Amino acid sequence: MIDRLEIHGFRGIVEGVLDGLFPLTLLVGKNNSGKSTCLERILLAAAEGEPQRAAE
Repeated sequence: MIDRLEIHGFRGIVEGVLDGLFPLTLLVGKNNSGKSTCLERILLAAAEGEPQRAAE
């Protein structure tokens, strides 16, 4: 289970932290606020940094 997400220098996010990501998390925000970037980063982390595996 992921309970914390830290992003540093990924796409449009210079630095960001999301805490308390359990048991259900909803990402809500205005357009262009970084919701998809957070999800993309989680996907890449789950693929162990290999973008090819994330596309499978």
